[in-house]
Amino acid sequence: MRTVVATTAAGLTVSNNVRTCAERRLLEVLTREARIRGVPSHRVVHFVRRAAGQMEVTRLTARGDAACSLPCLLCRRRLEVFHVRWCATDWSGPVTDRTAGPSKMTQRQRGGFGVTHRSQSG
Repeated sequence: MRTVVATTAAGLTVSNNVRTCAERRLLEVLTREARIRGVPSHRVVHFVRRAAGQMEVTRLTARGDAACSLPCLLCRRRLEVFHVRWCATDWSGPVTDRTAGPSKMTQRQRGGFGVTHRSQSG
């Protein structure tokens, strides 16, 4: 299993588990923190965006080598909801939320949503 680590500018670090990517887990942790602190529901997005700062996503292989760490489709949508800036590494080098191309679903997400094949364009 690849280890995925999401780190905030403030130093909060969360890794993935078998159910959820690190990016979404980090947003859940920050949302929970907002609720514990008594942040009103209409201010939670602002609190999470401010607490997260710029998120750095790192993916490591089982051998410890750096791998492509672009967020999956569900993580990217969740990051967009909270307006969180992120940076990751692609095979061509560093990528940010502004320079990244479209995201893809993971194999497990495709199975869970019942997507059996990729759509062919053209």
